[in-house]
Amino acid sequence: MKKRISLSMKLVLVVLAGIAIFLILWDPIWEKNAKGFTKPFNIISGDTAVIDDLSGFTQFEWDTLYSFEPYTPASKIYEVVGYKWTIIRPTVNENMNQVVFLHNGKVVCYIDGYPSKYKVYFKFSGYEDHYIKLTRSDKLTFRMTIKDNGIREFEYLD
Repeated sequence: MKKRISLSMKLVLVVLAGIAIFLILWDPIWEKNAKGFTKPFNIISGDTAVIDDLSGFTQFEWDTLYSFEPYTPASKIYEVVGYKWTIIRPTVNENMNQVVFLHNGKVVCYIDGYPSKYKVYFKFSGYEDHYIKLTRSDKLTFRMTIKDNGIREFEYLD
């Protein structure tokens, strides 16, 4: 009996260790794309530039972009996007991001939180019902400004 308990405990520990390693190493596609979002913009010289087409700089395929205004409940974001793909932390400040890129209805990039997280901040105006929806066929012109803290601010020029 003691041997069975010991083997069962070892099996449980091995399974738990495997799950822990998986969770530590797991880096979903939307997180990878958010981490690398600003890299293609490094070729632009100067602290300010007008980007005529944002989609020409992204390293991932996308067809729809949503920006949610600060304090938008997670339930609203999931409703608009169409499904729950991650745990959304609420924005608690006017200067936080909630930007979601989709490709064929699936999230491929999620830029959330304070600008320091990914060194990027999006400025939009004219939110309707808590969000803005843009597609690749829309005019995607942004003014990109590199701030003193190294954060790239993308202001949508509609």
